[in-house]
Amino acid sequence: MTTAQLTRTDVTRIPTKALVDLGVSFQRAGRESKTGSRWLSTLAVLAVTVSTWAIMIVAGGTWMFVERWRDPIPELEPLKSQGVLEFYVFLALVACVFVIPTTMSLIAQSAVLGASGREQRLATLRLLGLSNGAVTRMTMVETAGQALLGIALGTILSVATAPFWALLTFQDVRISTWEVLLPWWGYPVVWFIVMLLALVASVIGLKRVLVTPLGVSKRDIPKALKWWRVIAFAVIVGAGVMYVNTFDPSAELASSEIFGFVFLALVLFVMVSSVNIIAPFMLQVLAWVSRIVPGKTAFVATRRVATNGKEAWRRVSAMTFLGVLLGYITLMPMDGDEQFGDLAIQRDLVPGVAITFIVGFIIMLMSTLLNQASTVYEQAPLTRALDFIGTPFAFHRSVAIQQIFVPMLVMGALGFAFGYSIGYLTFGQFAEDTFTMRSVVIIGIFLASIVIATLMTAAVDPLRKQIIGRQVRRND
Repeated sequence: MTTAQLTRTDVTRIPTKALVDLGVSFQRAGRESKTGSRWLSTLAVLAVTVSTWAIMIVAGGTWMFVERWRDPIPELEPLKSQGVLEFYVFLALVACVFVIPTTMSLIAQSAVLGASGREQRLATLRLLGLSNGAVTRMTMVETAGQALLGIALGTILSVATAPFWALLTFQDVRISTWEVLLPWWGYPVVWFIVMLLALVASVIGLKRVLVTPLGVSKRDIPKALKWWRVIAFAVIVGAGVMYVNTFDPSAELASSEIFGFVFLALVLFVMVSSVNIIAPFMLQVLAWVSRIVPGKTAFVATRRVATNGKEAWRRVSAMTFLGVLLGYITLMPMDGDEQFGDLAIQRDLVPGVAITFIVGFIIMLMSTLLNQASTVYEQAPLTRALDFIGTPFAFHRSVAIQQIFVPMLVMGALGFAFGYSIGYLTFGQFAEDTFTMRSVVIIGIFLASIVIATLMTAAVDPLRKQIIGRQVRRND
């Protein structure tokens, strides 16, 4: 085919296979040159792995309780006649309410992470003549490859850890070896959801970096967040409170139906997820108020939060949802009296809560590490500029700690209070309204979680040093 015969579509449309080969070449070059992009790829795969494993764990446990309710063994027949098995399904769904939003956020973060790391590569490709569509397709293919690897590893991990659940007993019946595995159709559903979230997030993350045909990369300046978020949050929570106040758990247990508990869990899920609406705005207000705090590190950290409330929220969202969980379980009746119904429920609440917290804590640590790595790349130009004028390395670490610790402490505390309020609404007269030793322990766990998450900032010090060592021009 001659040049005259080539149409405009033939010139601009690059085959996907060629883009795949180009992306693989970039990945190989990144590994061989030992640049920071290797960190991004590894962390992205690890985040999808942890997210897939967590979703399959909580979904598998929920499916186990559903199956025990649908087809109970003889030992569980008395519990079904009392409506107790339905309440176990509700408690499992509550665990999903607190874990799934965090895992969804982690999946999105793993895809968004690559936007900043690919900035120079995208600028070069645009300068060579690639269209925005071709760049987007190549990014989606690369994201899909990382997601596929993470999904495969997460699935293998969930199956490999399934036998360990046989050490636990729920409803006075020991878990069988493979009882927590999903049905055959459950795995494709989880795979599809994880892949879809990763691809959508990759496109959104790509739009955060605007690259012109001349290879000039520009940061998309985020707009200030508006007050409508407060109104939307108030409306959602108000509607949820009205429904929870009209919900009668005794009547649902007596009816031996599960649909009422499922809808209640859905309402709680919407209420908890509504935190995503108001939290970025609150962080923006917090940064605006914190302008009066003196000091160079406070000045830089505060401005970084104030300029992008959504990004600041991504850094602390996992800890906030963990705070909501801890606040919620503070009021769970676990003292063994009979006012809460069957004693088996109270005996099983402790291990159930422990499992949910451990899964949420792992997700929180992974999310913190991922966001710290992303922040290093996003702030790379400013970090290099400050280093060039003689700013010590300890300053960058202090800014990173202050940038995450204060928002995490404030939002975690507000999340704890929000979860405490939802717990009081859910359990009503069964809730423990006194400040017990368990409350002290839970608050101690909450504060320790924040300290551990803050210390994760030191884990990206090698990446920060690598960024400082790469003396490049803006459009190299």
